[in-house]
Amino acid sequence: MRIHPKIYLSVLVGLCLSTNSSWGQEDAVQLAQEYMEQADQIYKEQREAIEIAKELYILAADMDPTNLRANWMAGKLYLETINKDKATDYFLSIKAINPKFRFDLD
Repeated sequence: MRIHPKIYLSVLVGLCLSTNSSWGQEDAVQLAQEYMEQADQIYKEQREAIEIAKELYILAADMDPTNLRANWMAGKLYLETINKDKATDYFLSIKAINPKFRFDLD
């Protein structure tokens, strides 16, 4: 995931300014809140991106059930959601196609 350059700049400037001893507690609290908002946004975008990727892997695996990587990634990403039980079908498909598939290759 690429992080917008403005976020990097904001974090860098904030870190530089936070070392300034003339800053008051109120300034530090405000800066901390800004960092939290930026972190929350990045985390939300990452989760949304993972959900989109999961749906695309599912589509790929459903369109080509012999695609080991699509099945592996669909199962893996299901394990990262509340629907962990749905991962089983994709992993069983892999086992049926290639029982010696190395799950640790990803």
